[in-house]
Amino acid sequence: AHLAAEKARTLDPLVRYSQGARQTLCWQEVANAQEQMPVMLEDHGVYLITGGLGALGLLFAEEILRQTINAKVILTGRSALDQKKRARLTELSADLARLSYRQVDLNNPGEVTQLLSAIQSEHGRLTGILHVAGMIADNFILKKSSAEFSGVLAPKVKGAFNLDQASRDVELDFFVLFSSAAGAMGNPGQADYATANAFMDQFASYRNAQVAAGKRHGRTLSINWGVWQAGGMTMEPAARELMRQTTGTQPMQTSTGLRAFHRCLALPYAQILVAEGDQAQMRRAFLGAGMNRQEVSAVGETGA
Repeated sequence: AHLAAEKARTLDPLVRYSQGARQTLCWQEVANAQEQMPVMLEDHGVYLITGGLGALGLLFAEEILRQTINAKVILTGRSALDQKKRARLTELSADLARLSYRQVDLNNPGEVTQLLSAIQSEHGRLTGILHVAGMIADNFILKKSSAEFSGVLAPKVKGAFNLDQASRDVELDFFVLFSSAAGAMGNPGQADYATANAFMDQFASYRNAQVAAGKRHGRTLSINWGVWQAGGMTMEPAARELMRQTTGTQPMQTSTGLRAFHRCLALPYAQILVAEGDQAQMRRAFLGAGMNRQEVSAVGETGA
């Protein structure tokens, strides 16, 4: 009956029924910060970045090294280091004691558990996890095989689950899931990618409840990133123009994204959408009238 009723309604990206009440996912704009947000990183912390050889993984490794005195960063990826990638890591940090790489299959729970155990044995702690790993295989869902769909789900869904299981007794400061605006808004040709990211969005709230119950440690945050100028997942010019026309967003500058990241860590929300572009048009797209506001999250860093 609910499904039949939904056909006659507007197309809301995410709908749930709780105790008979219909709820939709809506966004609330975060107020402008009046002061410089604190950097929520420890000088002697130990940070794990999955998908560490991707554009964003390397960018955030560099940011952690730059913002801290003696923090350690461990990058992971599916492939072995080649000469080019090894040279890139050396560019980021000549001090290899601060930056290292481990080849790990996040879909393998045994490998993930072994990784986290090795990090704690070597460094005595693990302070934070940035789950950046992901992949895309764009195609319309009618043309997509179940194997392709599962392949896109795996890094974000299995990866997040395995990391959570392996870190359940680790006293983390934070567990940050790098989600996408596609998970919140949907995107044609990316049903699997949108689903994978939407899973992480809901998983963040679930894990925070586990923390409140004393079963996990560290604040969990899912960030629905818009497209980055420096990101590895680029858009065709036509798609970028359509995005600008419909939502007012544009590819995000690195400085905007990094500033937003530190702000997100300082805010209390489990899920935050970050985008850059025309504020007035973005407000119309994300904060349109007529929304049911029983379930609210946040949209941040909307400055041009």
